[in-house]
Amino acid sequence: MSEPRRLAAEDIPAAELVDRLTVLTGDIIKLIDHETELLAACEPLKITDLQADKARLSNEYSMDIKAIGLKPELIDRAPAEKISRMKTLMKKLEERVAVNAEALLAAKSVSESIVKNVAAAVSPQAKAGAAYGRDGAAVRPAVSRIAAMALDQRI
Repeated sequence: MSEPRRLAAEDIPAAELVDRLTVLTGDIIKLIDHETELLAACEPLKITDLQADKARLSNEYSMDIKAIGLKPELIDRAPAEKISRMKTLMKKLEERVAVNAEALLAAKSVSESIVKNVAAAVSPQAKAGAAYGRDGAAVRPAVSRIAAMALDQRI
């Protein structure tokens, strides 16, 4: 069963558009906060489960913001207190996105560091397996040295 078709920003009254954008902003904040919590708890693999909702909410938010940017009059008739509440949440979203970006960069840095350390640890073992014969040609050692390793997702 599919979701009902989402009305374009131009097709709904100003107050409803502001309400919709306020709800969307709040939903994005909750999702971003949850993602940040997962990163802080060292569970980056779980953020994959959030990506579909994140993409959907971001697209809807972007469409409404773009529509308002092109036609500011879409929200001119909305009550001032609703617009104020929406702007306050948007500011909060900006702050939360900045914190989330830092957490994502930290997780990326840790991942890259692990990969580099693993590569450095395996590299000398691979070189140790190379040998040269009396004529200077490369020869295969009798016993191959293969570094076996397994990475646990808790790393």
